Amino acid sequence: LKNHVTAGDIINNSASIYFDFNLPVKTNVHKTLIDSQQPTITSFSPASAASGDTVTITGANFTGASAVSFGGIAANSFTVNSSTAITAVVGSGASGNLSITTPGGTATIGGFIFIPGPAITSFTPASAATGTIVTITGTNLTGATAVSFGGTLSTSFTVNSPTSITATVGTGSTGEISITTPGGTATNVGFTYIPSPTITSFSPVSGGTGTIITITGTDFTGASDASFGGTAPNSFTVNSATNIAAVVGTGASGSVTVTTPGGTATLSGFNYTVVTAIDPVSGSRHGIRLYPNPTGGNLTIDTLKLLDNWEAL
Repeated sequence: LKNHVTAGDIINNSASIYFDFNLPVKTNVHKTLIDSQQPTITSFSPASAASGDTVTITGANFTGASAVSFGGIAANSFTVNSSTAITAVVGSGASGNLSITTPGGTATIGGFIFIPGPAITSFTPASAATGTIVTITGTNLTGATAVSFGGTLSTSFTVNSPTSITATVGTGSTGEISITTPGGTATNVGFTYIPSPTITSFSPVSGGTGTIITITGTDFTGASDASFGGTAPNSFTVNSATNIAAVVGTGASGSVTVTTPGGTATLSGFNYTVVTAIDPVSGSRHGIRLYPNPTGGNLTIDTLKLLDNWEAL
């Protein structure tokens, strides 16, 4: 009988007494109410959890449990695995007591710590290139384990306080900024990644002051500077994201560079040419062209035109 008795059952107690061969005489009937046993909680794990985390609770007399709460806030769901074990999913939660209610009463145990979810309220600047430091403001940022820009992890980040993180943009991409903490992941849209420029070629590869050089590459939009051998051009025009036309200034041999909000691109191989002799009769520029200038080794002389009457200066 004991195997089928549950809390709340009422058992009729009686006995039959036989006198020789007469019919049995039944004693008075008494009713016994089977009381529920008080539940107890002995431990739970983990002791700290965020919304959506599963907590395993160990104890006794959990059968028939009707409620589980964390810090007074009901669990999202729970499962009575046995009379000694319950698994419960933390809801919005709060720190405080963990409690279980059964037909036998309510058991409580202290020490539960709720980990609140992070939130991002703003970030600055909204547009950034690789290597740029972005300041992110929000709440519950303590313990952050990851920061990403458009789904690409930051190069590094520092949690300055529960409300502030500074993160260095990696290769990046446009999209959401996200921060992951033990309490979950927060996102905020609107980040724009500024890609770094690249130079693939330029033509012609040699030129003097006033020569127009066409530079080809990627992500030239917003270019703020260019140079030939470290010397700024007289002027330049961004024709498209892939094309710049620059007028050589005083110039020098070396690398061609283009600077944009995304960084600086360089490509070596430019030769700056200069006229080193003139025709004193006509005053026109003829004679010897010297390149590269300055030269670091052998001097190459290209005779453009020889005149009967010329004077080297």
